[in-house]
Amino acid sequence: MDRSALLVFSLGIFFLSFASASTSSSSSDFWTSLSPAWQSSCDVQYDVDNDVNATLNCHVTRQDRGLLRLADLRTALGSGANSTGLKIALNLTCDTGGMVSLPWPMRAPGLVKLTVVNCGMLDKYADFNTSAEQIPDSLRVLDVRDCTWLNKAEAVDRVIRNSEIVTGEYECGQDSTVQFHLYRNVSDMDLDLKCFSVFADASKKGKFQGHLSGDVGQILSMKETEFSDFINFTKTLGVEFSVCADRLVEVRRRKNEGSNSSRIDPMEDMRWSRIQLDKIKVSCNYERLEVMDESYASTLHRKHFEYMVKDSKYPKLRVLNYSHIGIDEVPEEIREWRIFFHESNLSVVDLSHNRIKEVGSIPPFANPLGNQTTKIDLRFNDIRCISKTMFTDWATVPGLFVDIKNNPIDCCCGVSAFKELLVVMQNSSKWPGQPLLTYWKDLSTMRCAYPQHLAGRLIASLNVKEDLHCSEVSVGQTKDVDVGSVSRSPLVAAVVVLAVLVVVLALVLVVLAVRNRRKLCHGASTWDKSASLHSISGKSAE
Repeated sequence: MDRSALLVFSLGIFFLSFASASTSSSSSDFWTSLSPAWQSSCDVQYDVDNDVNATLNCHVTRQDRGLLRLADLRTALGSGANSTGLKIALNLTCDTGGMVSLPWPMRAPGLVKLTVVNCGMLDKYADFNTSAEQIPDSLRVLDVRDCTWLNKAEAVDRVIRNSEIVTGEYECGQDSTVQFHLYRNVSDMDLDLKCFSVFADASKKGKFQGHLSGDVGQILSMKETEFSDFINFTKTLGVEFSVCADRLVEVRRRKNEGSNSSRIDPMEDMRWSRIQLDKIKVSCNYERLEVMDESYASTLHRKHFEYMVKDSKYPKLRVLNYSHIGIDEVPEEIREWRIFFHESNLSVVDLSHNRIKEVGSIPPFANPLGNQTTKIDLRFNDIRCISKTMFTDWATVPGLFVDIKNNPIDCCCGVSAFKELLVVMQNSSKWPGQPLLTYWKDLSTMRCAYPQHLAGRLIASLNVKEDLHCSEVSVGQTKDVDVGSVSRSPLVAAVVVLAVLVVVLALVLVVLAVRNRRKLCHGASTWDKSASLHSISGKSAE
């Protein structure tokens, strides 16, 4: 190695060592800058992997509720994270009743990974229209599970009523950096709708004489000492009680100051929300997002998917997971994903474990991704009716595969179409190419759930003549009809046929009797007319 090369190599080692020492120093400074609440609840690991320089692991107890604030973490990180390249991962795990303050969209300098489990989350709207919106995007992984946003009604109102000034930085979150958005079993609690029953329960449990009904007006009129005792007792009963108690303290403060604490009618608030949300005019570009998981959602806005795709781009999205959310149909935005996610590289759309009964029409748009296959997972839903036409139609959509295994198939639903399906199942050559051949293989493992006498039978094992003793029912009707009760056995079918024949025979006899009666009446009428004519002609002759 010549001298110049050696000099360059030495300088490189020096700068790398300097950068490493600088980052290590920044990590240490960051820990010492944390507030006592963070230091007492968390421990820190340094140089965990190439992605992060330090990881904070925090255990939040019920006594810590609300003490861990993202705003304090921002202060500790400061601007140094941006200048030194410090990267932090934060893991928050809460005991029952534990709460943390995490204003959306959870910005903090150098915070690249955030995991929150089993927490009550406070101050969702605290960063709206503040300087915090200007903190640069840094979050790559957002993993929130089994958590509840505990929202104050006035904070929700403030955002809704100022929707025209909502910025892309707030609405889109950290769209330029986030790669994994995992938001499982996360819900919002509207305090005003729940607190009245909470106060009534607290009044009874605490035996506050004269206020057992939990009437908010009476509680607000308590003397200061009694009110303080009520609030302190209520907070010991759990997260929901504690948050409602804080809300009541705020209402009392405003009341004492003479400010109007009333809100608009809840139903009017809902109508107002829909109108105002439509006024948000921002475009989001989730340029690095690969996985969007919002499964197990207990509350999902009815226009969630519409808002999701409105003015938004997902160029690198691979996985959409909306399993366990309780929907009963495939959203239009999913059925027509080639339009709404036309730039995406979607490989999996998970809608399993819902209540979907029918897939609906999937337009056969061209596949812009060439050989890329998109799988729509519809396992463990409520799909009952299947036919060869259904699979053939799906096969005409380029790059699509629909998985409907583990659905409660009704083997008497649309009898003619189902019989046709059984016939072609006997010959794999009737299922040419992919994905038809895969559908054929899946069908060979699927079983009947209905009717009762076929429950548990492999569909592939059924014999058209011997097993399908079904009445002709059109596709889709069996969701309200117990086909098993209509046709339980060959004996029942024979009895039904015999009854029909008896009715038909009776009708034939009635018709014949009526016709004979008409003939008799017609003969008598003809004789009367002849007699009358004879009488008239006789009179004329006279």
